[in-house]
Amino acid sequence: MKNDCVSLILPIYNIKESFLKKCVTSLISQTYSNIEIILVDDGSTNNSYELCTNYAQKDPRIKIIRQKNSGVSVARNHGLKKATGDYICFVDPDDWVAKNYVGELLHALQTSDADFVISDCFVHYPHSEKENRFLNIPEGNLTGKAKNLLLYQLVGKKICAYYPPEIAAGVPWAKMFKRSFIEANQLSFIPGMRRMQDNIFCLYAIECAAKIHYLPQKLYYYRKEEGSA
Repeated sequence: MKNDCVSLILPIYNIKESFLKKCVTSLISQTYSNIEIILVDDGSTNNSYELCTNYAQKDPRIKIIRQKNSGVSVARNHGLKKATGDYICFVDPDDWVAKNYVGELLHALQTSDADFVISDCFVHYPHSEKENRFLNIPEGNLTGKAKNLLLYQLVGKKICAYYPPEIAAGVPWAKMFKRSFIEANQLSFIPGMRRMQDNIFCLYAIECAAKIHYLPQKLYYYRKEEGSA
């Protein structure tokens, strides 16, 4: 596996200290170490920025961006502009990932030569945890009409032969993108959208991709909480 750099972008706004610590700890503990962690503080009014600063002082792979409160789309776009890695992952700061998250996604992406890879996840509720498969097919590549297996999820349940039990595929996390693919297709998040900005980004990503690789491993832990962004 090529030792390419992977950029992990986190949009942060007033996240609970315990959540942010769990998330960042899972990233700095990755078995694949050639990463940069971009913490974009979106004008937090709690101690989120101070926590980010403390982490950056301890690990040179961590970069901090501080902006006035402009929303999650602007924060992710800001992180994209500052990213120097060959590959891009988006991580929500109240979630966390398995130790082999980056390594497994990178291996799958490099060996398949896809434009991006999608893995499965666990959905973590306050008192339970459930498995979530984004597709009900074996590991493999999606091209042409096969991409509709993902696209239809972004449109609605009624037209899907299969819809994930907990959350659909229109999320930027649990994916790794080639940075060259994002830049070539000018993919970005739409500022000002209060909802569905993730879906729109993924809609264009799926449509533009010549090949998408599906990795049916549950490597991402999505925290389902009341009041999260």
